[in-house]
Amino acid sequence: MRQRRAAAAADLATLADSGEGQLSRTDPDARLLAKHGQIVAGYNVQIAVDAKHKLIVASEVVNDGNDSGQFHAMAQAAKQALGVAALTAVADTGYYNGEALKACEDDAITAYVPPRDPEQRLKEQGRFGVADFRYDAAADLYRCPANAELRPMRGQKRKTSGKRVVRYASRQAVCRICPLRARCLGTSGKHREIERWVHEDVIERHRARMHIAGEDMMRRRKALAEHPFGTLKCRAGYRHFLVRGFAKVRGEWSLMALCYNFSRVLSILGLDRWLTIVSISTLHASAVLFLFFGATHSLSRNRDRSGLPNRADGATACPRGTIAKIPHFLAQPLRAARGQAPAGIYFGNGYRPEFILGPRAARTRGPV
Repeated sequence: MRQRRAAAAADLATLADSGEGQLSRTDPDARLLAKHGQIVAGYNVQIAVDAKHKLIVASEVVNDGNDSGQFHAMAQAAKQALGVAALTAVADTGYYNGEALKACEDDAITAYVPPRDPEQRLKEQGRFGVADFRYDAAADLYRCPANAELRPMRGQKRKTSGKRVVRYASRQAVCRICPLRARCLGTSGKHREIERWVHEDVIERHRARMHIAGEDMMRRRKALAEHPFGTLKCRAGYRHFLVRGFAKVRGEWSLMALCYNFSRVLSILGLDRWLTIVSISTLHASAVLFLFFGATHSLSRNRDRSGLPNRADGATACPRGTIAKIPHFLAQPLRAARGQAPAGIYFGNGYRPEFILGPRAARTRGPV
């Protein structure tokens, strides 16, 4: 019992020093993630799929269960991988984040992400939400459903997330006699306040895009972004990582994404054209396989107990940054087949359960 208490105290001290909220004794990099109402210890795989050829053009493995912080980084990685000046990126509601939309707009990335509805509770109560207030850009004020004015208060407010907002408030004398007061204020409320992000114009432009083409974009996203995960799960039987730690897990995922891309390239080009390209490139078959399975990185013969090839310096053969990249000998025929840059990319994520938190490191569990 004393030993257990000492071990628990040491773990608590480690958590306090690291600033993390979780600690796994089996896999220090794994975190508890929620999927379909279940809690599993694992990793969150992010992918970006191009709209034309359905190739994984960028991907990453993270241990953050919240997708909202991944959107801009993945869109930027896909844009660099494709070598285009502008890009259209589509993702589901989990990726919605105002700062990410602003960063995408600054980097010539047109985003389509369904917004969350934080005022659903107010709507159920029959009360007015922010959407019921009209903003007058020329006068810099809001008008409520009763056409009363909400003027900006002095200074700006910085929220805990770092966002800077301007508060707009109505006059108490106006709200006291307003016939719509019951639908706008609570029983103890004296006046209405609305917060407006200093970059709210980004949100408004995004809202306008979603109103025009959002439904069609979301329908296409479901058919594209989820397909690679379904293929790897059902056809390849890939439902769990076999290794532990960020370096090895990212290397394992790199190989699986590369295998998926390779099968897509064969489907796009056809076997005959592929063999012709290989013969023109004067690549020996063994060199092709070496480049394919090595993801253009040299492999040593050293292997750890997990079976994943390691380099002589102990790092994995597919380090972070090479994930899902198309080898250079595939890039040229793809450009020729594509003719032009894809119309856009579509985002998806997948939870890959790692080992259970506990003493038996070899056991895995959990649906994906």
